[in-house]
Amino acid sequence: MLLKIGDFSKLSQATIKTLRHYDDLGLLKPAHIDQFTKYRYYTIEQLAQIHRIIALKELGISLEQIGIMIHNAPSKEQIKGMLMLQEADIDQRMREEQARLALVRFRLRMLDMEEEMPDLEIIVKKIDPIRTLQIRKVCAGFTELEALGREIESALSQAGITFDANTFQMTLFHSDDYRIEDIDLTMTVAIPEKFNDDVSLATLGTMAVDYTPTVEAATFIHRGEATDDNMQEKLTMLRRWSVANNYQLCDEYRFVFYKGPMSGYEPTDWVIEIQHVIERQSD
Repeated sequence: MLLKIGDFSKLSQATIKTLRHYDDLGLLKPAHIDQFTKYRYYTIEQLAQIHRIIALKELGISLEQIGIMIHNAPSKEQIKGMLMLQEADIDQRMREEQARLALVRFRLRMLDMEEEMPDLEIIVKKIDPIRTLQIRKVCAGFTELEALGREIESALSQAGITFDANTFQMTLFHSDDYRIEDIDLTMTVAIPEKFNDDVSLATLGTMAVDYTPTVEAATFIHRGEATDDNMQEKLTMLRRWSVANNYQLCDEYRFVFYKGPMSGYEPTDWVIEIQHVIERQSD
């Protein structure tokens, strides 16, 4: 079955101008050209070829190089492999740009708060030791941190630990500065007194039974979805409040998920307490 160039353009999502250009370059010749009207006609089978050409072009390969490659007949799997590499590269660049965008938005909000701090319901309280399963790691970045969280969730499920009103997840961050890599943290999960066994993770180590230390902290309850953006904003405001109220910031802060992803709640229903360990400054 022969297709008019317009119909072939619609099926391939390549413009008529592009198809004519590829014809002139010898990349994709029409299956038939009417000798009287000079109309170009293509076949369904030629769709695979145009898709290969466009895929290679999207990879940044020149049309001249594509012509050489087409003659060498690269397989569909080879082209898929190249596209998957390109996909991963684009995805990484998008993540980096999204992180930059989040930082720009954060700076804008901080500028808006220069004149007046938002009214936050912050409570300073003593936090008693909590019996937990815990593991301390240094994660290269947030991707590795997310992988650690998935391993913990899977291991706890296999160990028969379910999340209820008395079970919550807490992440303790240990740092004297702001970090987006080499993140020193302790992942903890509250457990009942009767649970005495360490829990092995698939690849990232073992969660040991231990107690968190007694601390004094400035705390704030966040309700709703937690993103790097809004968590860092609320944490920064908590820190500013603490300093303004004559407290010294210590090198530990915590995110306590009372209702969160591991307990099966929708992001809109999450309840997270942000805790920053503090000490009263001496006069």
